[in-house]
Formats: sequence, structure tokens, C-alpha cells
Amino acid sequence: MSSPVSRASFETTNTTSTYDTILKDNTTATVSATPKPSLASKTWSAIKKAAKEHHESVNGAYATYYGQNQGKY
Repeated sequence: MSSPVSRASFETTNTTSTYDTILKDNTTATVSATPKPSLASKTWSAIKKAAKEHHESVNGAYATYYGQNQGKY
């Protein structure tokens, strides 16, 4: 029987370099990350939503008070 071969410690360690790990992590983070909407974007969306609701409400009130399109007089 042969005796076990002694190996140097660098042969048994992880062969992935730190640079490869950083590159992999940055690439994964860049590809998978989606940008969060900014405060300005959220505010503008809220203003547009409020304006649309107001417009629909005013149109509904007008139609209720004056009736639907009655044609020309």
C-alpha cells in the first residue's frame, strides 16, 4: 500500500481569486438590481393620479347636474 501523498496548502485551498469573486458579485448586483423610483418620480405620479381623479369627478358632477350630452340648442 502506498502512503497518502502530502500536498501543499495552496493546492487544497479555494482556487477562486478575490478579484473573480468581486467581479462576479458586482456583475450579479448590476444585472439583477432594479432602480428604485426617485422621490420626484413618486411625487409626480401622485400628482398625475390626483389630477385624473379630480378631472373624472368634475366630469361626473357636471354630467349629473347638467345631464349627458343633450345635443345642440
